[in-house]
Amino acid sequence: MTPDAFLALFDRFAEAPGAVGKMRDMVREFAVTGKLVSQEAKDKPTEITLNDLRLKNGIKGQGEAGSTESINGPCGLPESWKWIRLIDLFPEFQNGASSRGDKVGVPIVVLRLADITRRRISLNDTRTIQIDRKDAEKYNLRHGDTLITRVNGSADIVGTFVPVELDVRAIYCDHFIRMRIDPSAMNPAFIVLLGAARLVRSQIEVLFITTAGQKTVNQGHIGSLIIPLPPLAEQQRIVAKVDELMALCDRLEAQQQEREMRHTALARASLARFADAPTPANLDFLFHRTFTVSTKELRKAILTLAVTDRLVSFGPAWKRKPLESILSEASVNGVSMGPTDDATATEILRISAGTSGHDFFVDEDDFKHVDLPIAEVKKYQLAPGDLLACRFNGNLHYVGKFSYYRGASQRVQVNPDKLIRFRIDTDTNCPRYVCLAMNAPPTRQAIEVMCATTAGNIGLSAGRLKTIEIPLPPLPEQRRIVAKVDQLMALVDQLETQLAESRTTATRLMDAIVAELTGRTATARMAAASATTTGAAAPVAPGTAGHWPAVDESG
Repeated sequence: MTPDAFLALFDRFAEAPGAVGKMRDMVREFAVTGKLVSQEAKDKPTEITLNDLRLKNGIKGQGEAGSTESINGPCGLPESWKWIRLIDLFPEFQNGASSRGDKVGVPIVVLRLADITRRRISLNDTRTIQIDRKDAEKYNLRHGDTLITRVNGSADIVGTFVPVELDVRAIYCDHFIRMRIDPSAMNPAFIVLLGAARLVRSQIEVLFITTAGQKTVNQGHIGSLIIPLPPLAEQQRIVAKVDELMALCDRLEAQQQEREMRHTALARASLARFADAPTPANLDFLFHRTFTVSTKELRKAILTLAVTDRLVSFGPAWKRKPLESILSEASVNGVSMGPTDDATATEILRISAGTSGHDFFVDEDDFKHVDLPIAEVKKYQLAPGDLLACRFNGNLHYVGKFSYYRGASQRVQVNPDKLIRFRIDTDTNCPRYVCLAMNAPPTRQAIEVMCATTAGNIGLSAGRLKTIEIPLPPLPEQRRIVAKVDQLMALVDQLETQLAESRTTATRLMDAIVAELTGRTATARMAAASATTTGAAAPVAPGTAGHWPAVDESG
């Protein structure tokens, strides 16, 4: 694959989430299946390399290690390649040393999991321990070794191949297995490439042993891996091409980040412009095609304008009043009784019914059931226009969040004790406006300052919420503001839908291109390239009997 072809592909789905990551994955899969560089007749065949290894290790007949038996892999390979078990390369395995070290010994750097960053060793903050001199030699690391993560709680970390490229003498802790392979058979960089490719990762993940929440792989697991072995000269060409394309990915990633920074600056400028002058023209500028304003930030900006006398421009001066002064009755914390499985019992809203929506409407379909006496039902029953505020949650942004109960379901529903009910005096104020004002960023700042943390949860009492002051225009103007906010929020919803559809389309295009390249088209190219020699091996369907070897649990 040439850089120009690579860029042409990337341009077709660059807007898809994780596009650069997908390109990296595709490069790796091409690299380890013979589809990245051409095969050359002058390359030393892998069969000869394997025979040389067998003789070097004193093996004359076929055995478990260094066997020349035919192995079926999950896909076809060029004729000059061969599927082998990793153990056929006679790897030298060694589990690591204790990171605690010895009371006496020579000082030496010990590598831990904390010293691995993005599949590379970092020497920025290493630890030095004392260790017996003989053990220092036993666990020593040298250029060309591969460290394999042996144990961890995360499946993404266990079985990670890390190249050893050190400028300091070091050993490694017992979270790792050191693998050392004869470089005359396999390029160390190609080994690491194999470890990162899905072709090998999928095998490693099947081999995990889980004990007490920790996932483990052992030397037997690693040795049993089925891997493709290209000629050594081709391995070197593959590594060089991968380095070239990965560097291109780095540049593409940097360009995307720079573009996102520019877009963010434009978005902020457009929001500031709209905030200073919320005209139709400036609203159109928010939806400009050349950049994307975060829909979350748009909603915040609209709410801020709604409570700062800039969204509509009529009526006398506004007044600031505490929430308590505009209530028609005392607030109610709600029902604290546990739920029941009786579907005929009274519906009680879940906490999420009042916190999950970005539109600040109560989700009336998010409920459980509770056995409640009739008198209690009357006390807690919600009515259209009620406001619910979350008083207790592990997420600060949910505490004190208000939502508006429309009563659209026309069912009898009550609020739980973690959602406080407020009833607004509708003769002088619009409940929906009050809901928006309580959720506006300036008000949220005041609410979050009041919150207290207890046993890991964050809470705010109804009494404290009622002291929060909000700007209150006359009732007609409140209604006009609500209408304008609803109109603008509908536009934001449309934008959000368009963005989601655009991302979905880009993702589908990317998946289709990757599938085409890694499937029929790539296989056809490989077959055409191999036809100049003796042809390509036919693909073998995964799951064929005898496809993967039995796992050796030793080591």
